[in-house]
Amino acid sequence: MKIFTKSISYVKENYLGSILGMVVGFLYFFLEISFIDPRSLINDIQGTAFGSFGLLLTLLSIILQGNSSTIIWMKSKKKLFNRFIAYNRRVVVLSLLLFLYSLLLKHVNPDFIISIVKLSSYSIPIEKLAISVFLGTTTWLTIDTILFLRIFYALIKEK
Repeated sequence: MKIFTKSISYVKENYLGSILGMVVGFLYFFLEISFIDPRSLINDIQGTAFGSFGLLLTLLSIILQGNSSTIIWMKSKKKLFNRFIAYNRRVVVLSLLLFLYSLLLKHVNPDFIISIVKLSSYSIPIEKLAISVFLGTTTWLTIDTILFLRIFYALIKEK
């Protein structure tokens, strides 16, 4: 089955994480959600994002140096291999950005950002907006990491 001439797998790999991330971010921003403690979540995700960054770089090195029949076959298919490497790069960069963003949220006072950006007159809840973006990005990273790991384990499994 195809969606706008693209396979379901292609759409899932490229859009599922970002779309679900936006949905989660919008839901947190527009609904009163009280069961999430954003500050403790930021502290917890910080280590997870950095760990994910390291794990994904390690998996990339395993793939680049691997010599199983599946990896050799995949390396021979340049388009497929380049797509896989690009997907890994995207998830690695996303995990690094989430780690840096969590550091920023953890250590920067929201009033300082409001004074710099001059948004206080627009009555936008800056802290809630920042946490909505954080939750959306966390969702995006989680979905993309799970999809990448599924692809990775399918690759290293011998035929």
